[in-house]
Amino acid sequence: MLDVGRRFFTADYIRDYLRVMGWFKLNELQLHLNDNGFPRGRPWSEVEAGFRLKTDNPELAGLASKDGAYDRADWESFEDTAAANGVTIIPEFDAPAHSLAFIRFRPSLGLNNGDSDHLDLSKPETTAFMKSVFDEFTPWFRSPDVHFGADEYTVDKPRYKVYFNEMAAHIRSLGKHPRAWGSLSVMAANSEGYDRDVTMNSWNNGWHGPQALKRDGYSFINTNDALLYIVPFANYYHGHGLDGKYLYDQWEPNVFPNGQSVAPGDPQLLGAMSAVWNDLTLDNYSELDVHRLVEPTFGTLAQKMWSGAKAGVPYSAFLETVRKLGVGTGLTKVATTLAASVSGEVSLGKEATASAGTAAAAFDGVRTTQWASGPGDEAWLRVDLGKPVAISKVELDWAPAYGRDYEVQVSRDGENWTTVASRTGREAAGVDTLAFEPVTARQVRLVGTHAGNKQNGYALWSMRVFEVPDLALHRPTTASSSEVASLGPENATDGDGTTRWASAYRDGEWIQVDLGSPQTVRRVLLDWETASGRDYDIQVSDDAADWKTVASVRDKPAGARVDDLTLDPVTARYVRMQGIKRTSNYGYSLWRLEVRSMSPEPDLA
Repeated sequence: MLDVGRRFFTADYIRDYLRVMGWFKLNELQLHLNDNGFPRGRPWSEVEAGFRLKTDNPELAGLASKDGAYDRADWESFEDTAAANGVTIIPEFDAPAHSLAFIRFRPSLGLNNGDSDHLDLSKPETTAFMKSVFDEFTPWFRSPDVHFGADEYTVDKPRYKVYFNEMAAHIRSLGKHPRAWGSLSVMAANSEGYDRDVTMNSWNNGWHGPQALKRDGYSFINTNDALLYIVPFANYYHGHGLDGKYLYDQWEPNVFPNGQSVAPGDPQLLGAMSAVWNDLTLDNYSELDVHRLVEPTFGTLAQKMWSGAKAGVPYSAFLETVRKLGVGTGLTKVATTLAASVSGEVSLGKEATASAGTAAAAFDGVRTTQWASGPGDEAWLRVDLGKPVAISKVELDWAPAYGRDYEVQVSRDGENWTTVASRTGREAAGVDTLAFEPVTARQVRLVGTHAGNKQNGYALWSMRVFEVPDLALHRPTTASSSEVASLGPENATDGDGTTRWASAYRDGEWIQVDLGSPQTVRRVLLDWETASGRDYDIQVSDDAADWKTVASVRDKPAGARVDDLTLDPVTARYVRMQGIKRTSNYGYSLWRLEVRSMSPEPDLA
């Protein structure tokens, strides 16, 4: 569910999100089409409010927000995009609370002479007006369901009941099934006399939790605020995005907090729905900022809503798959914000520990999660690279709780540590890159000794560890042949693991890279596609004319694989893979050709 009432989202963004939802097989997008901010010490006349549909009907001229609204053509494009991506749009007009946009249009319909965001249900014309809004726009909607809100109305409970029942009946008279936000535990001593043919969003256990909804006979959707709400950049309701690891490891659509869960497969539970509420109407953030908060858990929600806990894949591995797959195709406004591993990065998704806080958040590639140590000047964060790696750089992206003085330490056994870099006197958040002489390490540790603010401690958006540079990255690369122009040799050294070089279909083909100047060569990595080399030589040269073989590889198995070759140190400007025999009837094909000046020393174990 996306709250566009309090913050306008462009039509391009809505269409893109319908495509993203189709990519993840999430199949309902509820658009919350009107709402308003909170007074926060201001009179209601100064509070932001929005209604986001625009009609040519003169009876409703002026109702649509001037800062952004969707006309009929926009809505048709939404419906077409939704249909093409297996998504149903659930339109929502929220009343009789959250109704400042309607009251601005018709002040006489508001409580306290319009000084409120609650409609005055004592006036028959109030309900008549709301019916007219549904009359006007329901013909636009292709969904079988239409949502009429009905949450958080805190006055006039008897008339609320009449309104609830009248609106539900009216929506059915327009050929649609009604939905509402569950509120009856607060609005009524019991639900006797309330229309039961309404699908409810169970958004809060106190307002109308799942057990009460079951008892009252309603079908319902898990939209629990404590687990599934995002209020962007607020200090409540997951202001920096949902807790993906908790959702993946512990949550299911039937799970509600505080002992309110229902049985898996409960016939009254129709599914689950996360929600973005733009409460902070005075804050400055963009629709793309909202995307950055939402995207990291879209794949997790889809996995849990469709298959529950049956994946049998650890969260870190699952997130890596989501990262590789991205957010789909045909997008014009949004793109993936999950950081993919860049050339030489060796810490992404690796096992991490810390003196306190969620260590994995610094290595998950999600730009909205952070490791936070809590108060104090002394803290540490450690990552296990899984094997010895020759490293030469650590990049720290500090959140506002930055470190002033800190060290980077390395270890091969997790017990004996050596300091390889340090920083003193840092004065701001942001990225700090610490380069050092190449060293073999399996564990890398950040040790904080003086926080920028002792009360805040330390907080990092990310900590990235890099192996020694790839000397071949973006260097001129040539080959004896290319299968087609789009599979040229430059693809093997572009740093993109999804592009590849492929040769003609014959033995003896080669690919070579110009390092630009004589360099020490100690390690060559070849990431083969299925069309791999069985027999080949690694050769070096100073002039690309006279070649010396420094490694001979023979009898390699067919299929995709990575050959990571350690050489005796040699100085050369050019490095070549000289093919001898293929493993298939195709040519030679490489995702990556990397050259480095250092190879990790053997594991002590």
